Amino acid sequence: MDNKRKLAVDLLIRAESEESYINIALSGTLDRAAPSDRAFINRLVNGVVERRITLDYYIATMAKRSVSEIDAPVLAILRTALFQLAYMQGEPDYAVVNESVALCKNRGERGFVNALLRRFLRERDTLSLPLREKNAVRHISVKYSFPPELCRFFIDNFGEERCERFFEHFNSVSPLTLRVNTLKTTASQLVSNIDGAEVSALCDTALIIPGGAVVRELYGYNEGLFYVQDVSSQIAVKALGATEGARVIDVCAAPGGKSIGLAIEMKNRGEVFSFDLHKSKLSLIESNAKRLGIDIISVAERDATILPDGDMAESFDFVMCDVPCSGLGVLGKKADMRYRHTDSVLTLPPLQYSILSASCRYLKKGGAMIYSTCTVNPDENERIVERFLSENPDFELSPFETDGEICKGMYTFLPGEKGTDGFFIARIVRK
Repeated sequence: MDNKRKLAVDLLIRAESEESYINIALSGTLDRAAPSDRAFINRLVNGVVERRITLDYYIATMAKRSVSEIDAPVLAILRTALFQLAYMQGEPDYAVVNESVALCKNRGERGFVNALLRRFLRERDTLSLPLREKNAVRHISVKYSFPPELCRFFIDNFGEERCERFFEHFNSVSPLTLRVNTLKTTASQLVSNIDGAEVSALCDTALIIPGGAVVRELYGYNEGLFYVQDVSSQIAVKALGATEGARVIDVCAAPGGKSIGLAIEMKNRGEVFSFDLHKSKLSLIESNAKRLGIDIISVAERDATILPDGDMAESFDFVMCDVPCSGLGVLGKKADMRYRHTDSVLTLPPLQYSILSASCRYLKKGGAMIYSTCTVNPDENERIVERFLSENPDFELSPFETDGEICKGMYTFLPGEKGTDGFFIARIVRK
């Protein structure tokens, strides 16, 4: 029996029955797998989760029954086999079919799985999607494997053509993006030592590795020459404009990328306070800062919706306010994120506004803050900022540079259009 395929099938069954996050379930399984099998299991499991809607459509079409009528173990076997046959290379089709059939428990299951997979091999070039002319949302949902409600959101806000471009980006292999630690090295020095790396055209501290890489195995990791951070996040840090010797606060800091970027921009001179609601996440900020040679960051557990008091109020030069969001700009980062978005789109804006309203009170007169999210939902972005400015006349938008141009104070990176995640940045100053 193919052990690596069985591990993948068992993991998918368990994760779905427990409704657990696939990355958490994967970490334990990969620890038990042979090192030579880990890349295969990771690709197969994430791929099945990512393409679940498409795979289930094919299964239901060929089986002529709903996938809810198929036992969970058989469904997991079919999903893994179809994903491999449709999207992966390297193993002969007959081997995929035979190994999948071997995982079945009885003669009936084996006959069903064998017949369906062989039918797919005969018909895969002619299997059709739901007609776009009849139902565009259904067509796009099945083609790209995104829930219908997400399709409607993106179509309503950006149109069908852009919606499909975004989904293509989310389903593609994301490059690895590094933030150069300019306290220790330069972008040109790091590029010369990391195969395939190139400096981003948008940000001179960002290195792009198109094919990805194992971060801990890269040149300079142990020496703290870089850390992982998307280009758009790096631009948000630069847009704040924190200067040497400044007093800076990051109100929703974990996992700490922006706090670290701020400390580097400040040349490790001044004060950076990194607050987060979740105490368990603060040690990660400290360990990364230590690896990178940064000693101006202080961490503390704090609720970002609570107004500052004492010597914290109106005493900071700069504030980073990167709030919890629906993540609609980074749906390619985690395979199951696309299925977990619905409630957050509705419930998060009041929390985001509350955080922004409290965080602005850390600022001195003349101080600057960044409000940012990794979503492209206007209700979490522009409308939050517009409401804040209308209710707080002592604050105004401030121009900043992005993509080689000066924007008027708010800018949205759309997923994939400039090689970045979807990301929103607003720079606000206290008059």
